[in-house]
Amino acid sequence: MNNIKLLNGEVWNEKKILLEMRDDNFYYDYLSTNRILSKSSISGLIPPKSPKAWYYGSGKKGSEAAFRTGSLFHWAILEPDKYEEVYFSKYRTRTSAGFKAEREKAGKEIYSEAEREFNQKLVSEFTVNKKAMAKLSNCSSEVPLIGNVFGFPFRGKADLISDDGRMYDLKTCGDLEDFPRNAYAYAYDIQVYIYCELYGAKPEDFEFLVISKNTYDIGFFPVDKSFYEQGKERLQLALEVYNGIFHEKTDEQIRESLNEITYENKLYSVKKYSNVKST
Repeated sequence: MNNIKLLNGEVWNEKKILLEMRDDNFYYDYLSTNRILSKSSISGLIPPKSPKAWYYGSGKKGSEAAFRTGSLFHWAILEPDKYEEVYFSKYRTRTSAGFKAEREKAGKEIYSEAEREFNQKLVSEFTVNKKAMAKLSNCSSEVPLIGNVFGFPFRGKADLISDDGRMYDLKTCGDLEDFPRNAYAYAYDIQVYIYCELYGAKPEDFEFLVISKNTYDIGFFPVDKSFYEQGKERLQLALEVYNGIFHEKTDEQIRESLNEITYENKLYSVKKYSNVKST
């Protein structure tokens, strides 16, 4: 394997760093945005998203409840050892009296009894589906990926890679009919492009396995090449912003660039019509 140079100048042997990346503390904490880019970090710079929000960690946040639901389902299916370590509260909901005190005493994220029950339902519906489980057979899970994309170091973890080289990503969503629109909003196209580039896979070998949190229906969403190309184009736009404002810049240079950003958009009149007539 080759060496890879991180954003801060560190040089790692790829084989060694891939082994280290199996540890979550190394993957998420050590390999932060000052050392390497990821789909999660770079998607915050897709125009017209605010570079200021990216820099200051402000702006619109994703749903915390949705994130917790997705995490529990992911761990239960792909990382059962990690799921066994999850702290489930004796209280039914997160708003129950005593839940906050229990969380503070635990000193880590905890989950309510209702969240546990809901996750059990999701897992049960997914695991009894023969088509879904067949796709998980003969697969390695949580496979670390690293490499250069457009000259920048990127990391990733593939949920599942089969023995024949297919890549699967496990997702939860509200309703399946909304998933294609959500896939664009959450930059899954960029994820597909980065992961395919890092692993050397073709876009037609990537598929999303999705379960609806509303109906418990399961959907399979293989990737079209146009989705992959869309991710490539949006990643390039995001990297242009990153390279122009943040890459190899001092804090003073970054803040100077951010202070020069303005937005212009002409406002037009809006005519409101009503069937109600004055008398």
